[in-house]
This record gives sequence, structure tokens and C-alpha cells, in this order.
Amino acid sequence: MRLGLVLGEVWNGLRRNLSVVISVILVTSVSLTFVGAAILMQLQVQQMKTFWYDRAQVAIYLCTDFDQSATCDGTDVTEEQIKAVEDALNSTVLKPYIDDAFFVDHDQAYKEFQKQFAGNPILDITKPEQLNQTYWVKLKDPSRSAIIQETFSGVPGVQSVSDQRSLLDRIFLFLGVASYTAIAIAGLMLVAAVLLISTTIRLSAFSRRREIGIMRLVGASNRFIQTPFIIEGIVAALVGSVLASVASVAVVKFFVQGFLAHEALHGALGGPKWAQQLVGWLGFGPFLVPPTFWTRWHNVAHHANTNHGDRDPDNFGTVRRYEKNPKARRFLKLAPGSGTWYSYLFLAYSFVFHAQVVLWFQTRHRKDFEGFDRRRAIVQSLACVAVWLGLAVFSGWAFVFTVIIPLIAANVLVQSYILTNHFLRPMSVSNNPVDNSMSLAKPAWLDALQFRFSHHVEHHLFPTMPSARAPRVRAWLQANVKQRYVCPPHWLALKLLYSTPRVYADAVTLTDVERPERTVDVVALWHGEVPAR
Repeated sequence: MRLGLVLGEVWNGLRRNLSVVISVILVTSVSLTFVGAAILMQLQVQQMKTFWYDRAQVAIYLCTDFDQSATCDGTDVTEEQIKAVEDALNSTVLKPYIDDAFFVDHDQAYKEFQKQFAGNPILDITKPEQLNQTYWVKLKDPSRSAIIQETFSGVPGVQSVSDQRSLLDRIFLFLGVASYTAIAIAGLMLVAAVLLISTTIRLSAFSRRREIGIMRLVGASNRFIQTPFIIEGIVAALVGSVLASVASVAVVKFFVQGFLAHEALHGALGGPKWAQQLVGWLGFGPFLVPPTFWTRWHNVAHHANTNHGDRDPDNFGTVRRYEKNPKARRFLKLAPGSGTWYSYLFLAYSFVFHAQVVLWFQTRHRKDFEGFDRRRAIVQSLACVAVWLGLAVFSGWAFVFTVIIPLIAANVLVQSYILTNHFLRPMSVSNNPVDNSMSLAKPAWLDALQFRFSHHVEHHLFPTMPSARAPRVRAWLQANVKQRYVCPPHWLALKLLYSTPRVYADAVTLTDVERPERTVDVVALWHGEVPAR
């Protein structure tokens, strides 16, 4: 069999049926992407279950003077009641089920609270006696936690019994449903891909029926005739599988590692410096942002000057900025809320675009970047550009799927959080995150996958805090500063982002510099007193 002739027939077939071949590639790519996502999600769920369930404990919270439950009635737990709980834990009935149990009193709870909230104003209003004394119980078999709950629920001096597994179960239920749904959809799409590939081969054969007839007349074997058609199907499926692999890698890097890198570079994950930098490269490198640049830009310049007039590198600033530099007004037309049609494209490119603006221009004159190795960061960023260009050249026409779409999707995802975290909150000289930032309400399973990036007020309060602890801070904020803490649904925040101007006339008023009569009070906005315009 002559290889050159066979490959020539394959090329002719692909060229003649290009539209059908492209449809095969797309269907195969999408279906295999779903398969990859489902497998990754299922593996992650199993790993998370193993890790967290083995560490799950049962907490027996004892009464404080501030509790009004039936078993507490506004009085602190007595020594006799504490002794009764301890004796029950050491009894022959419960002892066989318990691996370890330890008691945390008011002072110990307060010391731990001080470690978690070091440097935060919340310490000034929190006293040791406000924190529950607690028995933490680790079971030999965490699934037997009902024994502890039944034993101590309703016991005098016990405020509540909390099994950490019950919190995890709800998260893993959502994750499990999502992964099995993805598997079902992937299975249907794989069937569609197989049928489409077979149809493609049939169509290709039908379009060349005269050539096939001639080859039969001159004595060509069935194998020689059929091989080009089979290879055409294999090539289309192979290209689709490559695109699916690239998509799966992009999902992990952009939609998981990007959020993980943010947490790692704040030091919330611990570990050696080189490991933090490695995670930073994996998460921010695709955005053309070297980890050292991100750390100085975000951790230093942004966190130290959050929504502080024109000092925050990540906002559109005050009216004064545009009075001083009228040419800068043209950039406002790109911004959400400007009303231009192209402002709706802002989320699709703005993270990469703004990062380059900060790197090439703001690093020259901002005091926060003094001593920063700007040239090295620019060279590293250009190296990232070279990698993307290399991938685009290697991909050929498929660069739309390997470069353009992943970058757009990643920008939209990240910016849908970043832009809503601060752009709809007041300016604040004191840099109090409760007043100048806001969080977002998201489904628990999605929040866990994105390392609780929606807990942004909580993050600004405690930048080095692991994201797993953020829900505890949110619960405290909602209970104690409910009037000041803002946490709308994500869709509502995006809607308001595109219906309000972006420039600050004063600390609480957003205005449109082109139409000064268009103003919004961002404090009244969240209390429903004025509409967005």
C-alpha cells in the first residue's frame, strides 16, 4: 500500500468535507471535555471526603452568659456541669468510640481567636467570656457521631452539639450531583460524537463514489479503499481530543489554580517560599502576571490602599484624577456602567489588560513599587506572552479554542469577582474592609471549588487566613455588623455594576464625569433607598 497516495486521499477527503469535519472536532472536543471535567471532579470529591472526614470532629459547645437557649437561659456553664460532661465522655459507654477529647476554656478559646484575628479591630470588642468553652471530640469512627449528639443534646450547660461531618455532607452532596450530571451529559455527547464520526465517513465515501468505482475496476483492495476514510475519522477525533485536553488543563489552571494561587501568595497555605511561587506561576502566569509582581501589586499596593481615593491601583479613582488629566476620560467608556456597547466586553479582557497597565506605567511612579525589580517582571511577562504565541502558532486555526476562548473565560470569571468586590462600595481612608469592600453569595459547592473567593470582606480582614475559615468570619459579621456587611447574590452585583457609574465624586457618591447629573449613593444603594441609574 502506497502511503503517499493514502495520505493524499485523506487530505482531499478532509478538505472536501471541511464543515462536517469541523463539527466532528467540536462535538468530540466538547464531549471529551465533559468527560475530563467529570473525572477530575469525582477524583477531587473523593480526595476531599477522605481528607476532611478523617479530620472531622464533634464540638460540644457549652453555655455562656449571652446564650438564651433553653438549656442555658443566659447563664454561664457551671463547674459541676463541665464535670458532668467530662465524666460522660470518660464513661464506659462512650470511651470505646472516642479516639481523643480535649477541653478548651474561655481563655484558650480567646488565645486561638487572637491568633486567627491578629491585628483586627474585632479583638477590641470581643471578650474571653463571650466565646464558648468547648469539648472537642475526635471519634475512632467519625460516622458514629450520632452517639455523641444523642448523649449531650439537651443536657444542662450544653448550648449545642455540632458534628462537622453534617456541614461537609451538604457540600459533598452538591459536588456529587454535579459530577454525576456531568458524566451523564458526557456519555450522551460521546454517543453523538461516535454517530457523527460514522456519518462523516459515510458522507466522505458517498462524495467519492465515482473514484471508489474506478479504484475497484483497476483492482484496488477493500483495505486500500477503506483506509483513507477511517484515517479521516481518526484525525478528526484526534484533533477533538487534543482540544479537550487543552480545555481540561485550562479549566484546572484558570478556574482552580488561579484562586489557589491567590491564596498561596498571601501565605494562607503555608509551605516554603519556592512552593508558593510555583503555585503563583501556575495560577497567574497564564494571565501574564509574574508572582513577584502580583505580590507587590495586590498584597502591598491594593490591600494597603483599598478604595482609598486615587491611591488604590485597582479602581477608576476620583473626579480629581480626570480633571487633572482629561485625556484619561476616554478609558471610562470601556468601563462597566458607561453605557457603551463595548463596555460589556470589559470583563473578557480587563484583568490581563489592567495588569499590563499597572506593570508598564504605574510601577514607574507609585511609592508602593519602590525597590521593585520592574525590568525583571516585564521580561517574565513577555516570556508568558511568548508561550501563548507559541501555543497559538502550534495550534493553527484551533488557536481560537486553545488560546482565545480560555483567556476570555478566565478573564470573565476572575473579573466578575474583582470588579464587584470594591466598585460598589464607599471610599475609606481608614481602610476598613467592612465599609469599603463586599462579599458575594454563592452556592456552597461552587464556593468551595473556587477557594471561597466570594468571601472578600473576610479575606481583606485576614489576608493570610486559609479560605476554609472564611465562612466562620462571615457568620460572625452577619450576626454582629449586619447593617454594614454587604453580601448580595453574584448576579445582582453584576447587574448593579453595569447600571452605575465608576468615578467617585466623594466618599459615597459615584458619578459619570461626562454626565455629572448621573450620580448614585453607594451606601443608600444597598439599603434600597435609591435606584441604580
